[in-house]
Amino acid sequence: MKKIFLITVLFFCLIGFAQHPDLQAEKWFIESITINGNTTNIPNHPVDFPYADIFFFSTTSGIVGSQNSVSWIENNCSIGFSGHVNYNGSNSFDFTDFSPFQTTSGCTAPLIDFMQDYVSIFSTNITQAFNYTITDETDGSKTLQITGNNGDYIIYTNTFFNTSPSEFSDNLWYLHYLIIDGEQVYAPDNDFMLDVQANFISNDNQFIASACSFYEGNTFFDYSQNKFYLYETVTTYGIDFCSPSYPENNIFTTAYIYDFHIQHLPGPFTYTYTVNGNEEMLVVVNASGNQAVYGNSALSIQDLQVNNSVFVYPNPVNDVLYIKNQDVFKINKAEIYDVQGKLLYVSKEIKNTIDVSSLQSGLLFIKIYTNKGFIIKKVVKK
Repeated sequence: MKKIFLITVLFFCLIGFAQHPDLQAEKWFIESITINGNTTNIPNHPVDFPYADIFFFSTTSGIVGSQNSVSWIENNCSIGFSGHVNYNGSNSFDFTDFSPFQTTSGCTAPLIDFMQDYVSIFSTNITQAFNYTITDETDGSKTLQITGNNGDYIIYTNTFFNTSPSEFSDNLWYLHYLIIDGEQVYAPDNDFMLDVQANFISNDNQFIASACSFYEGNTFFDYSQNKFYLYETVTTYGIDFCSPSYPENNIFTTAYIYDFHIQHLPGPFTYTYTVNGNEEMLVVVNASGNQAVYGNSALSIQDLQVNNSVFVYPNPVNDVLYIKNQDVFKINKAEIYDVQGKLLYVSKEIKNTIDVSSLQSGLLFIKIYTNKGFIIKKVVKK
């Protein structure tokens, strides 16, 4: 696995900034630096040097801390600074304190050179005020320029991360199964692991994967090659939220959250999106070739073999619905719902027949629970 080279997110903490929110409303990603008239673009590469940014916090007390927002413990690469600044009321600010830091043993040479020059623009001008301008671009993005009193400056944009494709953005994707080393892996069948999900959130350019714990990261999409990259945020959780009564949950959560996603950050992850009628499918493949198979509706079965082993007939049905089980799985109970999701029938001691004569005509959904999950069958009641 290729390591992620840590780019420490750079933070300014602002005093008395509430009356001028234009800087604090955005996270600003570095595009270029200009020193003595010579401009150097950031050596962006989705893996080796994904991004560096600056973020302005506002406070009412003026006593705030600073922290790193992106970290990956394996890389030991951290270059940047933190501090408090004071807004001067005329598109300028100065520092009340300034603390540079760097740990470079895990950094690439281009990253070190660029980031050291970047930090030097602030450290060289630290005793003077910095001016800034914000420009609205024709593509809807914003550009920030911060200039020191010696004329050196930095250009930022607010659009380094880009959103997922519109056709599958903001869908709630239900994980149907993983394919690990060619084998299908399903979520355990218990209440703590219902509806294992993923979501690409377009307005925040984020991806969230959840089981009984979850991972949240920013996305960078390469639309031309159907691939994307994920970058870890501060909200990455381990398996602490899995119930200790179900150790299988820890195993599955580790496979889904850690092994499939976190171990392969930042990617690339390739994806395939397909539509068949009302059914949408999204298949995500990590760098090891393992797959996460999602659908736009909740998983109707936890093992595909269940669906092939349980039948309901006749369809359409008048009075009696028969359930045929090939005795591969144990059937625990059955429920019947109408098209509005209203529960019409529950059988806790399942037999091979269900009397539906009293139910109204129309489309029904038969939810059959087995020891391997549940299946949903559609039946038309005459």
